[in-house]
Amino acid sequence: MQTEKIVFWGAGYGLKTIIEEVFADSAFIVVGVIDVNPCAFSEDLLEYLKPMGIKYGSPELLYELNYDRIVVTAVDENVRESIEKNIFEIGVKSPVSYRDSIVSIPKSLDRNLSIFPKEYIGKCVCLDSLISNNLINCNNDFEQFFFYGNHRKIHKGIGYFDIYDRYFSKYRGKTTQILEIGVQAGGSLQMWKDYFGPEATVE
Repeated sequence: MQTEKIVFWGAGYGLKTIIEEVFADSAFIVVGVIDVNPCAFSEDLLEYLKPMGIKYGSPELLYELNYDRIVVTAVDENVRESIEKNIFEIGVKSPVSYRDSIVSIPKSLDRNLSIFPKEYIGKCVCLDSLISNNLINCNNDFEQFFFYGNHRKIHKGIGYFDIYDRYFSKYRGKTTQILEIGVQAGGSLQMWKDYFGPEATVE
């Protein structure tokens, strides 16, 4: 199993909980926390980080750390865009992921989760790392598009894809009309269009 060293960008509210989650049983280790705002490092957070040997500070700390990936903790899209700009400006070349990509793989797997390598079962992983290393074995085209396709954000439970494929495969390549209610970022519209093909109308 590959172990990745990550740095969290963002020392705001909830970081302690995030670190506790990933330190429980992870496929990676946290080596640093950075933030452009020094006030974000509360006394409580510093007391938590120091004994664990996690370094903290401004973005310049990145030049001193040995790490593989930056994980942005911000949820707000505008804040994420601002952080992406900061990362670009300081010339960071390492992969950048978001808090959403940190997930725990259950120890008890059903067929829908058999896409993950056995050595990662029961661990907290960074999906982006598994994807970039081609470690996810997709069972159908929905999963292939979700994990490896170029698309906007998609909010779907992985377990749905197998069901979608089972019931919708007979409509592929045909003149089909799809209406999705609740599209959010629009990634799922791209997914349906990719799956059903050019003859389908997706709204």
